Amino acid sequence: MLKKKWTIFIAASMLITMLAGCGGNSGESSQTSGVDSAGKTTAQSDKPVVLKFWGGVPAEYGPQLTVDAFNKEYKDKGIQAEYIRFVNDDTGNMKLDTTLLAGGDIDVFMTYTSSNLVKRGTGGMALEISDRLSKAGFDPVKELGNSVNPYIYDGKVYGLPTKMENYYILANKNMFDEAGIPLPESWTYDEFRETAKKLTKGEGQNKVYGMYWNTIMEIFRPSYIAQTVLGPDFLYKAGGKETNLDNPEFIKLNQMISDMMWVDKSAVTHTDNVTQKLSVESVFLAGKSAMSLGVWTIRSIKDLEKYPHDFVTAYLPVPVSDNSAAKYSIGEGAAGDFICINPNSENIDKAMEFVTWYTKGGMLSMTPYGRVPMYQGIDSNKIVDEYMKNGEKILDKNTVVKFLEKKDNLAVSTETKKLPEIQKVFNDALESIYTGKKDAASALSEAKISADKFLK
Repeated sequence: MLKKKWTIFIAASMLITMLAGCGGNSGESSQTSGVDSAGKTTAQSDKPVVLKFWGGVPAEYGPQLTVDAFNKEYKDKGIQAEYIRFVNDDTGNMKLDTTLLAGGDIDVFMTYTSSNLVKRGTGGMALEISDRLSKAGFDPVKELGNSVNPYIYDGKVYGLPTKMENYYILANKNMFDEAGIPLPESWTYDEFRETAKKLTKGEGQNKVYGMYWNTIMEIFRPSYIAQTVLGPDFLYKAGGKETNLDNPEFIKLNQMISDMMWVDKSAVTHTDNVTQKLSVESVFLAGKSAMSLGVWTIRSIKDLEKYPHDFVTAYLPVPVSDNSAAKYSIGEGAAGDFICINPNSENIDKAMEFVTWYTKGGMLSMTPYGRVPMYQGIDSNKIVDEYMKNGEKILDKNTVVKFLEKKDNLAVSTETKKLPEIQKVFNDALESIYTGKKDAASALSEAKISADKFLK
């Protein structure tokens, strides 16, 4: 009997010991025992938290280098990151939204338009981080500049804009040199139009145009140029109760663009643009135009294997209607790449650390591919050096430096009342102008009447 009791006692003691050994795993980061080279028992951390970072840029164009840099810096801090790419189109963004709403495994993600930012913020898909930024001592306006203001909604921050892209025109420097035309530091509409004429040559399949407006991509983008005179909220008249679509600046600019297409024949027509499905790559990089919109195509410019060319690309300021009246730099579309946190993430504090690290310079690995940091604390020479990587022989550094300068007079719009509806009316008017069906004055006057109805 005594022997039986003793056996039960030993078994119970062993069970208690085993349970005690298992009880240490209730914390966020558990540890296990190990033995070092000297034979001493050591504590070993479990695997680090791996943040799932979703973005729309192909991994090879900077995101993977960025994640690798983060993982190297944080390898002893219990945090790592994994990049997962989604395609930045309607289908890809729907997939991202669906995954967020379904509680999918996403910690940090990129949003590429302000409309999606608002939708995700107000729809519970993007965490409101203003308090967390304050606790971290991160003032968005101070750290990123005034252009962040339109993306702070009633004091709420759903994502930080991380990149800045000034509005410039691409130019084939070789063609300018061959024509004996110096690269302009500033110019008027008339000077720009005459330059495009001089750079236009040839006929048919061999024709080289002076300008490619790339209207197939975003038909309204050329109209941003009017902001150099009209300033912020350029689509609205003062007070925001009526639209500004019939402003002489919009009329003069868009009539010039139409005339370059149909009268001067120095610009690719919108009709050819759409029917032939043209692009900056198939026109400018193919040597079919001397100038083009499209500074965002820097990845393609540097990809000489896919888009072989040997000319030097320069960056030129946009033309203005009147040098004395042009007081602003274009702010529309200048800020972007909003970095957001999934409110359902199980690693919000660590995700916040990644967000601030990325914004404050961690994203520099993206700069050679066109993602220029908004963060004010990075040395401008460092940004230039990063942007020029793999482009030293095909980019004109002097004009790149000017393109990358942070502008103090950015026209940043904040009025958005009925903006999608107004934009649709504006786009339809531009379609009629660029196809030569209507003159700019008539089309934009009619557009104003239609658009104003949304503001009543």
